[in-house]
Amino acid sequence: MAERQALGIDIHEFARTGGINYDLVNGFIQGGVYDFLIIKAGLGTRKSPLFDEQRENVERLDIPYVTYHFLDPRVDMKEQARQYVNWVGKGQPNYILDIESPAPGVDVVNKAQIITNINELAGLVGKQPILYSSWQILTQIGFVDEARKYRLWIAQYLWDPAKSTDTDKVLYRSFEDFVRDQAGRLPPSVVNTVLEDNVILWQFTSKGDGRRYIYNATTKDPKFTQGMLSADLNISIKGRSEFMQFMFGRVPEIKEGAEIKENNAVVPETQPGEPTYPGKTNQDMINAIFKAAEPHTDHPWEDWVVRAHLESLADPSENRTRPYTGPRIEVLPNLSDAEKSAILAALGMQPVTPQEESAPAGPKVTFTPSGQAIARCVGDLNKAGKPIWAIYPRDSAPPKQRIFFKTPIEVEPVLYKGDGGKQCYKLISSPVSVDLYVRVEDGVIS
Repeated sequence: MAERQALGIDIHEFARTGGINYDLVNGFIQGGVYDFLIIKAGLGTRKSPLFDEQRENVERLDIPYVTYHFLDPRVDMKEQARQYVNWVGKGQPNYILDIESPAPGVDVVNKAQIITNINELAGLVGKQPILYSSWQILTQIGFVDEARKYRLWIAQYLWDPAKSTDTDKVLYRSFEDFVRDQAGRLPPSVVNTVLEDNVILWQFTSKGDGRRYIYNATTKDPKFTQGMLSADLNISIKGRSEFMQFMFGRVPEIKEGAEIKENNAVVPETQPGEPTYPGKTNQDMINAIFKAAEPHTDHPWEDWVVRAHLESLADPSENRTRPYTGPRIEVLPNLSDAEKSAILAALGMQPVTPQEESAPAGPKVTFTPSGQAIARCVGDLNKAGKPIWAIYPRDSAPPKQRIFFKTPIEVEPVLYKGDGGKQCYKLISSPVSVDLYVRVEDGVIS
């Protein structure tokens, strides 16, 4: 009988502090349910805020793992490579680069940027990285021929035919169902292409049963208390032993008779409470979010729904027809005011209006300009015709981008309800506006 393929889960900061049940993971791995974790190290030059916590826990339990690094086209490529190595060290069996858009509306890294990063990384660690992406993205950026030089981790999600209908498509939820249907196969997008021999790992769903395999029902994060429902599930192309030896440098023994505890997480079958918007169902909300997200992303579920922690609208599938009882759109987490306003508009409701509270103690500050104004910002003020905001601090802000002004700008501290009551600075006067979240640092807007 042929050896089974290796199975694993990739994790990131959205699991939140306390959101992963590591003892559950360890039991599953020892019992042979799955075999490994892949941990996000960071994005650009920003280390994942949960990387150290996640690595410490997997090392404590001797769980096989490697890391991946999300490339950001807005940041110096060589510096990103150096930071990745600073975070994870030079002793990893493998290093993985994530090639996809890092945020809605942001381009994927281009061919020259990828090569620059790879060359810097390879020079530091003495080995070529594995590349994570999809056939569509590699084709879009013209990197297919170059990708033939590397081992690939390909993302392509398939519907589970046993659970899908003509009107309700359902991604695979479990390892066993996928293995039942797809064992030994390649992602269909690379079959009969120049890359089919390069693929070593397949991310086959973003809707794996997170509560069953890895996540707690609640986290220890006071802002995001609900544990994740879904998990990214992966399968190797080669057999378990060959893949584990290559990827992790070892093949852990599966312990026969190992105790595998079921996760005690309880997933409510219905959403509690009265309807938030009478007459609106969960499917109505999904449709509105998809419509609002359409101009900005090809992946509205992952980029908007999951980011706002609204997976339960369609998970399980029967939730779709139930009344929407979740948070009001104005207070959805991780979405900007513009994104919330777009959702409200799609539902025929009023957009979000930022509100100020009384300013905390502190004087007005004048920032002296330096250099030249960035051309892409000039003229935005006339187009927007509304107050300009500089958000500080903001965990999801882009990497540091310095913007210089031709004339002095004056700001005053305020509280901004539209961004969760965080400390902000309102620009009292400025010749330009900024179309990204920024922070005030060292006397300049950066």
